[in-house]
Amino acid sequence: MWPGVPGDGLLASFDELAAALGEALEAAADGSSRGGGAAAHTAGGADPVLDAFLMAAALSQILDDFLQRDVLELGRIARHLVASGGPWKVGAAAARATARIAFGLRASGADARRARAARDDVWSLLERIADDVAASVLEGDALVPAPRMPRRGDLASPDVVARLWQRLGGVPKVLRREIGRPPGCYGHFDQHPADCGRLVERFAARWPDRDRPLLVVGLRTSGSYLAPLCAAFLSRAGYRDVDVMTVRPGYRLPGTDAKALRRAAASDALALVIDDPPRTGAQLAQAADLLHRSGFPVASIVLILQLFGGPEAVPEPLRQYPSVVLEWAQWSVHDRLAPAALRATLEELLRGTRCHEDSLAHVIGVAAVEAAESPALLAPARRHVAASYVATLERSDGACVPTRRPSRPASPTMSGVGVGRSRPRRTSRRAWSAATRRGNGSQSSSQTRSARAGGSCGRWRRSPVGGSSRRVGRR
Repeated sequence: MWPGVPGDGLLASFDELAAALGEALEAAADGSSRGGGAAAHTAGGADPVLDAFLMAAALSQILDDFLQRDVLELGRIARHLVASGGPWKVGAAAARATARIAFGLRASGADARRARAARDDVWSLLERIADDVAASVLEGDALVPAPRMPRRGDLASPDVVARLWQRLGGVPKVLRREIGRPPGCYGHFDQHPADCGRLVERFAARWPDRDRPLLVVGLRTSGSYLAPLCAAFLSRAGYRDVDVMTVRPGYRLPGTDAKALRRAAASDALALVIDDPPRTGAQLAQAADLLHRSGFPVASIVLILQLFGGPEAVPEPLRQYPSVVLEWAQWSVHDRLAPAALRATLEELLRGTRCHEDSLAHVIGVAAVEAAESPALLAPARRHVAASYVATLERSDGACVPTRRPSRPASPTMSGVGVGRSRPRRTSRRAWSAATRRGNGSQSSSQTRSARAGGSCGRWRRSPVGGSSRRVGRR
């Protein structure tokens, strides 16, 4: 999930993520000094701006969870006692009271103060990177509005970065060993930053008042990634007062966040709640209930949802709230699985590979890609999308051959692997070479996973930043 960290990138500590963030910022700065655009990409084709965004969002998630963690599991104990019923409810009240006192005492301690300072600096950087990612999407996606705001230049000045490293180095040791949680939106599903832009376009069509305050509430873990992107798109769409915060349903909010919710409700703000595509809707319903208890009317709580299906996929507990949805057929992953897009992807993956181990011929290009079945896209499910294709390969010996034949009906299968360049499962040349060794040299079959087909932003261009979203309760 996270590029630049040891191993497969799926499990990374706070320190490892901070180090990878530094490397991504250096790579982004090098690309910017060379003029941006394609120069901003590393030799492997990755976008250091996207990498920096993933790292900063992961650090933000760890810091928020640290500040909102349960004290001795008292909150969970209280919920269990309430569910048990009977005389245990008295014990639940005592556990809640004790948890409230302990939470307040810990929030005033030195460790919490250092963690809050680090979180504020991480968020200050994260909002700038999110706006840069949004600018790249707006330039390349014809289905979302053009950018309306100027860019702000470099991601972060040397002074800002130096202060950030000082803050991160001063966090408690126990926090530095915490492991980031891979987000479902980019790790398990094929959600993409472009989808946030399409959701904001639909939101703007229904709530066009650019002066009304907006509070984007992300449900962790995915909300730590989706909420800042949503706020960046809103700012670029012309909304002037956009705040962001994240919550983990069932956990107590710090005092600054709780006060910020009440202030936003008193100012007649709209609360936009964003998370993974819902299954039962229980987590989103808990978050919406928290907002309602903080003073937001039901009509002012707007759910921002991607769905595995049509509008009927909205779970029953959520239907009382207004919502903006992106149906399965409207996800941007389908654009990247179009034959024209896959032709460019396959050319990069296969160019220079040997057709099989006993041949001197190698692939020099992809002449054409077409769907192997109609429809090519498989039925939506809570996993990465996949589709089968027939690709005609150009070889160095002058031959031009398809990747399947009637006697060998297997076809290349392109599958999403999420956003980020550290998704190693059956990727690119190794999978293709293993498959062609099973063929006869003129035709081959493979099942290969293309990171770019599933949403990696390796072909994004580097661009400066802009926008004005900010985080509430962090001043």
